[in-house]
Amino acid sequence: MSSRRAVHALLRRLDECLNLKGRGMQLEYENGTLCVENASGLRWQQGRAQKPRFSFDYDALSVTPAHALRRIGSDYRPLVDTELEQVKAYIEQLPPPAGATLHKQIMADLRAFANGLIGSLVSRLDFDSLLDVTNAGREGSTDLRAGEARRVLAFADAVWNAFRGLAERIVETPERELNSVSEYANMMPFPPDTEFFTGSAACLRHASKERDAAIGACDTPRVPSSTVRSIPHAVSVGIASKENSDLSNMLDRVFVYDDFFSSTQLELLEQWAFRTPHWMLTNSARDEHGRVQHRIWGASFIEAWQRHGWGGIPPVLYAAVGTVFQELEIAIPTPEYIGLNGQARGQDASVHVDCARDAPDQLSILLYIGEDTNGDLVLYDKEERQRSVGRIAFRPNRVVALDGSIPHQALAPNDDGFRVSAIIRGTYTYQAGR
Repeated sequence: MSSRRAVHALLRRLDECLNLKGRGMQLEYENGTLCVENASGLRWQQGRAQKPRFSFDYDALSVTPAHALRRIGSDYRPLVDTELEQVKAYIEQLPPPAGATLHKQIMADLRAFANGLIGSLVSRLDFDSLLDVTNAGREGSTDLRAGEARRVLAFADAVWNAFRGLAERIVETPERELNSVSEYANMMPFPPDTEFFTGSAACLRHASKERDAAIGACDTPRVPSSTVRSIPHAVSVGIASKENSDLSNMLDRVFVYDDFFSSTQLELLEQWAFRTPHWMLTNSARDEHGRVQHRIWGASFIEAWQRHGWGGIPPVLYAAVGTVFQELEIAIPTPEYIGLNGQARGQDASVHVDCARDAPDQLSILLYIGEDTNGDLVLYDKEERQRSVGRIAFRPNRVVALDGSIPHQALAPNDDGFRVSAIIRGTYTYQAGR
């Protein structure tokens, strides 16, 4: 079974096996076991429960949106309207168990779905269990399926990080505004096709690039010393590593990180960015006279963050931002912008800055997602915006951290590709060695 069919099968089972919010009150009773769902969608079960008393007789009772039946002996009879009203009135006055809330129930159901996503992938790839995957993918493993196992583990990490983001959103959402479990489940990252995990060259295209080639593609030499003396603010640009970069002072600095995400997390980011309907031709900039400087594709999530915090942004993006914060040992507690930029041929962005000049606590992070295309990020002098002081080539799985007051411009691709980046910027903190 393909990954997409497997996920849809999981969602169908979720719809069939879970009584989702909005499907109506339900009650089942037989042999002392009482199962109830109230009008808000909260479910609970009681063992050794007292038999509910109604004006009609029954040995077993089952009232769901699909049917309303009572059993006497081996005889099944449908409930008439007056009998059904009695059952509904009983459910309305029945208090749930202490501590039971719809928030906890939805999170428990969503956790079960997350386990199901991971478990179905483990089974589909013929691993015995997630422990088997962990053993095969451990550091130093010579298992012939070590690479495959590590991609599975990276997918499991993405699922659980996405779950945590959704759980944070659920906790902060008033009960009356909660979505169904199925709606939350559809926000989770779905596994790529089986060929991705088994090492298909096409599916692992980004991971196959040599690091030397990536560094060569970054046309960003340091400004020559003879030129530095004539430029009040020389910009320092260089390839960095997660383990060897100090972001404590970003003034006039740019760090470029290649092969930042695992191949699995990059695949999930691309799958989300290209397949979800959030793109609008709304990313525009105007000059002081109101003239349009650029108009490109965009998707903003800052309003969702302002309403619901980090749990309000899409779970896959939440997981990616969390990875960036963890790996670079930074945090942007109150972002000023979170979103996606998309550029097709002819959609050059204008030269702009992200913050006030030389702001010491501001940081802009760019996540280059895809496609395999081009479109340099051009950096300009703070004094003379016509003077270019560096260029950074576009490459999927490249992360750029920069002083947002450096004037910069993202050029459009010159082929038929779609240049996509995610952006997060704002006041940041740096916590080396945390």
